[in-house]
Amino acid sequence: MSDVNQKAGIAWFTTAELLDYFQISRQMLWSNRNRLYRGIHFRRANPFNPWSSLLWRLELMEEVLGQRVAAFQRKVMDNVIHESSSWSDGLNR
Repeated sequence: MSDVNQKAGIAWFTTAELLDYFQISRQMLWSNRNRLYRGIHFRRANPFNPWSSLLWRLELMEEVLGQRVAAFQRKVMDNVIHESSSWSDGLNR
């Protein structure tokens, strides 16, 4: 974290850290790209290198991804519950 960002209290996280925190895939992150703005939600680690890695503002990404991730996790859990109940129904017959 740079001194300027540190003094301002802004924390930037790598893509790997972001994906790990939200427990999402790169595809899910990419599917939200139309809701993300350079300089606000993400920036390049080296602004002079267009191929440098991206850094993300976790607190802003929580606003963008929070509801999406929660809805996705509910859907996954609903599928797991549905599959386990249909599996146990087969055992009870």
